[in-house]
Amino acid sequence: MNRRMGLVFALVLGLGASRAEPATLQKVAVDGDPAPDPGSFYRRKFLQPAVSDAAGAHVVASARIFINRTCLVKFDAGPDSIVVCRRDVSPEGHEFAKLGDPSIDIAGDAAWAAALTAGRSGVFRGDATVVALTGDPSPAGPGFLKKFSSALIIDAGDVVFEATISGGTVVGGVTVDDGYFRCGGGDGNCSAGGTGTIETLVLKNDPVPDRPGRELCKLQALDASTFGIAFLATTRLDCASTTEAPLLGVFRKPFGGAVVTVALQGDPANPVLPPGGTTYGVLLGAPAVENDGIVVFRGVTTGLFVNDVLYLCDPASCPTVPAEAAVKQGDADGNGSFFERFSSPALSDAADIAFQANVNDGLRTSGIYIRRAAGGTIETVARINDVAPGVSPRCSSGCWSRLR
Repeated sequence: MNRRMGLVFALVLGLGASRAEPATLQKVAVDGDPAPDPGSFYRRKFLQPAVSDAAGAHVVASARIFINRTCLVKFDAGPDSIVVCRRDVSPEGHEFAKLGDPSIDIAGDAAWAAALTAGRSGVFRGDATVVALTGDPSPAGPGFLKKFSSALIIDAGDVVFEATISGGTVVGGVTVDDGYFRCGGGDGNCSAGGTGTIETLVLKNDPVPDRPGRELCKLQALDASTFGIAFLATTRLDCASTTEAPLLGVFRKPFGGAVVTVALQGDPANPVLPPGGTTYGVLLGAPAVENDGIVVFRGVTTGLFVNDVLYLCDPASCPTVPAEAAVKQGDADGNGSFFERFSSPALSDAADIAFQANVNDGLRTSGIYIRRAAGGTIETVARINDVAPGVSPRCSSGCWSRLR
């Protein structure tokens, strides 16, 4: 296996400056580079990098450090720094057993969910400061927070997370045992002894206000910004039903506001509205939301056109008008190729959409692209067999061989 396959990179999208400023692809870390532990180096694997909208791009990622140490590492303009490692002792006295995907805010503070030893779980931020822990009282009513599966820090410094609930109430035959929550204010600690304030955002079995009778039955994927949250969820008219076919939906909720349906399976979808008959067939992966409430998501249409599409929903018009088809299967990538299949998208605070796509150039390859908010132009960031910046020799061990 080529050791250069473990490359992590950052996309600097020119945020806070001109939206027309081109992206800059820069090396962040590569397998074999020195790691923060004295005498150590990165070994083979980087996972789930997250980048902030700050100029200069704060980056955090999971990294394997020689010999057998898995850590969350922050890569900034200065020396790399370890945020936390597996087997480190958490502030409440248990070891970190598994580290969840990290997130990072504009100030360079990281947040993550983690499984701990002794069957415990928690959400942490910064230098492993506690946000919430197994056994904390549920802010939704009876019961206790049990297991944490995601944590997202927004630019205001609040942390949004998903948690299961032990001992939750039973409503209409459904146990309310999952929810999205926000911790903010004070010292950012919403567990015992902290001065932060925890807030319930969405719960399993909540009604969908703009779809009378429909309920949120399974919370599946989440993103957050200073605007609020966007999420993917399974819905039914009755969550207790074992026979009703579920419908997937993408939803948006501003902090302090109500849940709004962005897209629901079977709803009319661009690029062709009725009477053309194109609808959302499948909604895939996590949506993304930026600080003005713009949401992007991936959907596959059915009906008149079957197409893989990245949609953009601007609250100025959407969902009153169905989401814009920002990038579609069959669109040109600007390199003489055509898009065939997309990843889930990422979204900058300038509403630029970053995505990975398989393309058909006669040989089939893949690349990473940006769809600019200004004019909808497509910018290529990297394609397989492009020279990787800052890596020597240039080839064969210095070229992209896999993009994901």
